[in-house]
Amino acid sequence: MTTEKSSNITLSRLFSPLNIGNMRVKNRIVFPAVYIFDDSSDRITETFKDYFLARARGGVGLMVMVATRLARLEVEIDPEIMKRCIDSLRELIEKIHAEGARVGMQVHHGGREINDSIKGVTLEPVGPSSIPSPVGDRLLPRELERHEINDLIERHVHINGYIKKAGFDFVELKACHGYLFSNFLSPHTNTRTDDYGVTINGRARIITEIIERTKNELGSDFIIGCRFNGSDYSPGGLSKKDAPELARLFEQAGADYVSVSAGIPGSYPTTIPPYYTNSLPFAELAACVKKSVNIPVVAVGKITDSFLAEELLGAEKADLIAMGRSLLADPELPNKARFGKLNDIVKCISCNQGCFDHPADTLPTCLVNPKMGREKHFDVLSTKKRKRIMVVGGGPAGLEAALAAATKGHHVALYEQSQVLGGQWLLASKPPHKQHLSELLDYLYNELVRNNVDIFLNKKVTINQIKKKKPDALIVATGAIPLIPNIQGVTSGKVTTAYDILNGTYKVGQNVLVAGGNAIGLEIANFIWNKSIKITLIEMSNYFGSDMGRTLRYYLKRELKNKFGITLIKKAKLEAITTEGVIVSLGGNAELWKDYDTIVLALGRVSNNDLSSAAKPHVREQYVIGDAAKPRDCLAAIREGAEAGRRL
Repeated sequence: MTTEKSSNITLSRLFSPLNIGNMRVKNRIVFPAVYIFDDSSDRITETFKDYFLARARGGVGLMVMVATRLARLEVEIDPEIMKRCIDSLRELIEKIHAEGARVGMQVHHGGREINDSIKGVTLEPVGPSSIPSPVGDRLLPRELERHEINDLIERHVHINGYIKKAGFDFVELKACHGYLFSNFLSPHTNTRTDDYGVTINGRARIITEIIERTKNELGSDFIIGCRFNGSDYSPGGLSKKDAPELARLFEQAGADYVSVSAGIPGSYPTTIPPYYTNSLPFAELAACVKKSVNIPVVAVGKITDSFLAEELLGAEKADLIAMGRSLLADPELPNKARFGKLNDIVKCISCNQGCFDHPADTLPTCLVNPKMGREKHFDVLSTKKRKRIMVVGGGPAGLEAALAAATKGHHVALYEQSQVLGGQWLLASKPPHKQHLSELLDYLYNELVRNNVDIFLNKKVTINQIKKKKPDALIVATGAIPLIPNIQGVTSGKVTTAYDILNGTYKVGQNVLVAGGNAIGLEIANFIWNKSIKITLIEMSNYFGSDMGRTLRYYLKRELKNKFGITLIKKAKLEAITTEGVIVSLGGNAELWKDYDTIVLALGRVSNNDLSSAAKPHVREQYVIGDAAKPRDCLAAIREGAEAGRRL
């Protein structure tokens, strides 16, 4: 499926209503439970409310809220805390309903993946059997006893009652991604010999009992769904052939819909497919399930295009389409698609950098939508004093800053010294699987034009020009340049940089040494590889891809090593380049490596910022953003651009 083939397809199915049990949903777009911005406090914060309301106002049909304190099964919750949670949720639910969306709550138990605490209570990893997770600390979970399983069922049904009382339209049972209920379903992680194991019916029993008891106690008209794996993509785990039978068991128990996901920690593909995977990686899993049940089926997994969603519905592979990351990137996606404003949609690029791979000590965000999770913070207020803003640098940081400033009503002039906008993002979009990244530049350019930003190409800004223009504020977004080490032979004709290769100004030979094993080194190896080229990549630290998110690093390293056979060597440092070969220190010993005809430097970058200090006497208000301030990634560059524009 491709967008090009879908160019003359209408979106009539995507925006048609659907009944789930007795619940009417206005369209088929689902904002699933995305575990990047939850709230485990007793009262729901305003930030949490703004985040969900933005997606409701954007036109989504169905929303599944992440497990707040109300819906965490790991510990008993005091009734008074339950009451506070319910009271703080009611107003949010009413506002979501006022926008025409239906909203449910997902109930969650971390199982063997537990590694945190709630309100000072340390949580214990548990599972149906004592089998550790394949990733992380690999702590041995304690096998649940029979009475504890009964307690969990009771607690789930009890929580479902609170969810109904709060005013939610439905509840979703989470049985995917290697958490507790997912472990019960898997023959690899459930080796019990009692009636909660052995057969597929036994492994599904804890879920079917929760569904049956919920219906009995809360009424047959209360909607309950189940999100489960169509495949674990892990040895011995759930496979594609198990999913239809599980879905039938859930339907027989009374489930009103099923949502079909895939993967567990350490699986390939992963649960959150990055841009190294094709679109719709899990769609066929949903299609297999749909053939076996009569209840609605939700398809999930890297569905970033409205026309692809329409094709899935038209091919009867699903009844609803979950577009989680796409709705992080643009909460207005449904309304824009519905009214034909397709060029206005900010497309998710499946980079995972801000949403799922962000460092633990930072707030989640979105590379293409820096407002995500900070909606009120970025509320656009027209400026009372219109300023003349000069933005120097047409990379992502400069483009975002110019757009943010223009949106507030300032007069903005953007200067780029090359012939095209994009900066290093143009190079970033050249390696395999990343060509679609350039769509972000198309969106930003269209928005700049729409907001009347003056764009000047082939214009290298000088201090004299700044003196002449006399801007009220200057934003310096001049990026970075490759770091060239001060070593013997670095100016040799067989030495080049990753930038030169991506720019097409240097052609590599047949035996290539790439020095530097962070993102740019790994990606340049992926870019130049073919069957006739031998590539060795060295990294001076003990870790490849330290500046990459975990999902991107996992996929790229796997491709380089397993698919291409590229040699990756840690703790190896390029010391010199001689006529005889390259000298590399490996484990503290200097070695001479011969026969390399190309040495590619991918050792990092240094800020390209000579303008800022020279301009200080002439422009009082000044911002240095992106790599011009400090070489990092595009996530930081765009976030700083948006923040600079907001502050003007």
